[in-house]
Amino acid sequence: MRTGQYDVAVVGGGIGAVFHACSLAERGHKVVIVAEGGSLMQELGLCRLPFPAAAELAARHPVVRTWLELLKRHGGAQGDFLDPVWVQLLADRWVRERGIDVIFEVVPVRLLTEAEMAEKSAGVIEGTDNMDVAESRQAGTRRAAVQIATREGLWEVPCKIAVDCTESAVLAKSLFGSTSVLKESGHTFWALTTLNGDRLEQPLISRCGYDEAVCDIRIAPSCWENEFSITVAVSAADKELRGEIAFLGALEQVFLETKRQTGFECGDLVHVSELSWSTPDFVLNASGEDARQKDGAAAWVATPDGRTVAIGCWTAAAEAAIREASLWDQGGVAVRLLAEAGLEAADYVHNQLIGPGCAASGERIPERAGG
Repeated sequence: MRTGQYDVAVVGGGIGAVFHACSLAERGHKVVIVAEGGSLMQELGLCRLPFPAAAELAARHPVVRTWLELLKRHGGAQGDFLDPVWVQLLADRWVRERGIDVIFEVVPVRLLTEAEMAEKSAGVIEGTDNMDVAESRQAGTRRAAVQIATREGLWEVPCKIAVDCTESAVLAKSLFGSTSVLKESGHTFWALTTLNGDRLEQPLISRCGYDEAVCDIRIAPSCWENEFSITVAVSAADKELRGEIAFLGALEQVFLETKRQTGFECGDLVHVSELSWSTPDFVLNASGEDARQKDGAAAWVATPDGRTVAIGCWTAAAEAAIREASLWDQGGVAVRLLAEAGLEAADYVHNQLIGPGCAASGERIPERAGG
């Protein structure tokens, strides 16, 4: 672990967070990733479905191209299929080769402002005492921190800009509390992996229901032989019917109805998880006066001072794109949107860090339209 202040603290370990962090590190910025889980890019391992957007993103973004080339060298990319094990193994190596620190298995709590940092004298990562804060204030340096919960207690990760790439967006919710609204989505997505010796010439589509919930089901080959990926979109007005307890309780019924309609018999269940990356749960209604926002499906929003940025699939456009395409476009839409948002926001953060007339980290990048 390095000591002192980071340029950027990126909260979250998914594809958006990793691409965002690596894009900034390659421009010379000092970056740390704060991840709740024990590995990076987990969403690609969860869906186990083709990711055709990888080649498209690689053609437009050099940082994605180097990642895809690394995967191919190790056999982790075969056409549109990405091996979930290789993705997660190489993601860790990829970020560390770029000098990025990673803090695993911690829970982000909140953003600490400069004033709050000055009041704290204990429980802070090395190099973040009150003298540090006083000196940075005199120098006119940005000052913030991400507070995280660890097994040893609460720590603060000092940074100039905090970037929230978590799906729950805990920092964004607190920062934009006056303009954030909770959004009750009418659906959740689930990813299941089963073993089966049958062959599928094309994906199978099915629909069934339990209680007052409706399940749209798509069965497709996985990246591994004799393994199938089943994506289920559960629609219900009652949030509890879309939840884990209700869904897992009705899973046998879902399998039986799928067999009745398609003739496909699901084998042993290997994996089941909620695709939280494709289930937006809130919308940021920040106006131009309150924040800088890039509108559209791949979105980011920043506080007026540029000290904190949030990245995610939480806009109405994102929800519409994911709902329309997740079952019929092999599940890669949400992942692509997160990757694009992370890459676009990196341009904005880079410009905030170098500031007008500063050439230490490279030339200023023009902001994209809508940013």
